[in-house]
Amino acid sequence: MTTPKGRQPSIKSHSTKSSREISTEIRVMDRGQRPEDLRTAAYPMSEAKFQKKVIYLLTDIRDMLKQVHVGMPQETRPTQLPPRANSVEELMETETTLKSLEAKEKMVASLSKIGGINNKDTAKNILQRLMANDVMSKFNMKGKKGKFAFKGTRIHQAIRESMLKEGVTEHIIDQDLAYCLKYAPDRRGGGGRKKDTSS
Repeated sequence: MTTPKGRQPSIKSHSTKSSREISTEIRVMDRGQRPEDLRTAAYPMSEAKFQKKVIYLLTDIRDMLKQVHVGMPQETRPTQLPPRANSVEELMETETTLKSLEAKEKMVASLSKIGGINNKDTAKNILQRLMANDVMSKFNMKGKKGKFAFKGTRIHQAIRESMLKEGVTEHIIDQDLAYCLKYAPDRRGGGGRKKDTSS
């Protein structure tokens, strides 16, 4: 039935709309949209489309969480590693636990997840995850100049195994570890270098 010109449609002409449709129309108008835009809106959607949308969003969330995890500081990543040693004694406790083959395998697997921009950076990140710079400054590879020998320890062996890959030999790994240990005193918390008082 047509409405005479100049008269507004009666309420009865809209009686076919459900309360849900009217409520949706009000919300759309509140957002600055016109009611007729509802005809092209994406919702409501079929169950199949809804499930597809949910899966898509969950995939996005998963990928974002992966990126957050990669960007986390090494200390906060969930691993099988012990707390970072703040003394030589604490580091030796970790050394003792590696007598267990299972504990060593877990450490190797966890250390292999610690990366870096290059091999030397990876070595530094691993060492800093295992011990504070002050502890690191008390070691060098061969135990010279009054320091403890790092080479040959179970921790050293675990680091080697975690870093071994195509193109990276044990010799290269040891060179990178030696470099990181050498300059540990110069880093924050490393205690600095002792001045020569012999003169």
